[in-house]
Order: sequence, then structure tokens, then C-alpha cells
Amino acid sequence: WSQSTVFCLNSILQDLGWCAHSNAVGQSGDVPCIHFGAVKAEVDKCLHHIRDAWRLKKVRQWLSHRTRIDSGIGRDTNLIISEPLIKTVRSILRDCDAHVVSVACGGFQTVSLDFERLHQGVAPVQQCPYCLQLDVPGVIHVLWSCQAFSHLRLLPQPECPLASRIGWSSSHQVTKDLLVQMGTIRAAEAARRLAPAGAG
Repeated sequence: WSQSTVFCLNSILQDLGWCAHSNAVGQSGDVPCIHFGAVKAEVDKCLHHIRDAWRLKKVRQWLSHRTRIDSGIGRDTNLIISEPLIKTVRSILRDCDAHVVSVACGGFQTVSLDFERLHQGVAPVQQCPYCLQLDVPGVIHVLWSCQAFSHLRLLPQPECPLASRIGWSSSHQVTKDLLVQMGTIRAAEAARRLAPAGAG
């Protein structure tokens, strides 16, 4: 690699704890671990470690976000982000549908999030349109207390507030069954929320 190429690579890699050299890539402070000409398996292993470092960085950025509710819950519950935790969640999500993945990523919108009302300075909806309870139909209500989706709940609500919202945390055992249940409820809620007026 040319000097300019090494400079560009290091502008990205050094933030991940890695560095590029003219003929190799390695973890910062260590002897370069992968040289040009290395066998493909070794190169793939190195690239895998770099991807893991990137994922950890992105999850830490999410945790430090100051306006996300789930990030705030993560900080309040002392979420410990580790490589094994991220690998466990990724392995579970690998063959799950988009609704399950969305729950795990904090992508769950309900009727309580009405941008028109928000822009007008009007308070969120105070009554759930699905079960008619006088309760804001937010994520936790829909996932764990709304009677309209009770038939989809086989597992109880986790004690951990973060796991209750996104299906995983460092203080609660991560299971596919829980994430799939939450994703199934998300799918059912989205189908009702997005159904044409008068349908069903």
C-alpha cells in the first residue's frame, strides 16, 4: 500500500484498535498479524476480528446516544457491552425475520409515537386503541400488558427493563424464544396500525 492508502486506512482502523502498515494489518501496539501473501484463512480471521471491533464500536455509540429511550435504559441498568454478548445476539438474529431484528435494534414504533401530535405539541395518545385501556400504547404496553396481544405471550416479561424493551441485555440471559415472541407481537401491532381504515 502507498503511504496515502495507509493513512486513509488508519483513519478508520485506529479508532477500532487496529492499524495498517505498508504490507500488513495488525492490532495497535502489536506486531502486524497479517502480511500480504498470508493464507486466505488467516486473512479472513483478521477481517473477522476487525468486523467484531467495528460492531462493538457501533453498539457503544448506541449506548452513549442521549435522546434514545433504549440507550438511556441501557445506561441506567449498567449494560456491559462485550464481544461475547454481541456475538450471542448476532447468532440468534442470523435466521430471524425483520420484526425480530427490529426489536433487538430498538426499532419498534407504536401509535404512541405520532409525529403530527409531536410537532403540534400535543401529548401522546393516552388510551390504547387496541385494548382500550387508559394507558399510553408505548412499546412496553404493547409487548407486555396490552390484552389485544395476550395470545402471543408465552414467556413472562423479563425483570430487566432493557431486556423488556429490546429482548437482550448483559444481566438477562439472551434467548431466541424471547426475541421471537417480541418480534411476533411487533408484527401483529404493525399489521393493525398500518391496516387501511375500516379494514378488519
